[in-house]
Amino acid sequence: MKKIKIVFLVILFLLMSYFAFQKRELNLKGNWNIEKLILDGQEYNSTAIEKMLQQNSGIFIDDWGDTIHLSKGSDKVSAHFKIIKKINDNYVVKLYSKEKSLNGNFDMTIDTLHLGPMSYRVHVRLQSKKTKLFFKKTRNIGPWKPEFPRKGQV
Repeated sequence: MKKIKIVFLVILFLLMSYFAFQKRELNLKGNWNIEKLILDGQEYNSTAIEKMLQQNSGIFIDDWGDTIHLSKGSDKVSAHFKIIKKINDNYVVKLYSKEKSLNGNFDMTIDTLHLGPMSYRVHVRLQSKKTKLFFKKTRNIGPWKPEFPRKGQV
């Protein structure tokens, strides 16, 4: 009986450590800026006032529920996604949504441009036959600052 408990605890520990340190291959979460949004062959652009007020001008990707939230004009649309496979450097993404144009398999390409030693821009392109989602994000990485020495540390 004691050996069964030990084996059970070891298996439980291995499973917990596997799920705790499991690393996903791709991380897209956060706010993104829309470059181009074409749904069923119809292009949606933000107006000049929306761009000035920063309203309806972005895509939010939630990693917790694997959901993409975007704005189509004044309407908000969401789609669940699942990354199916990787072919060469391109991914195939399956989208599920109430919006008919956001259902099906999409080819995803990711391109990273280094703007300097501390910043880079990531371009993501999701494409199917009639639907295209192009969005980007610029990341600035601040320089590393050492921790201020505390009393007693030298």
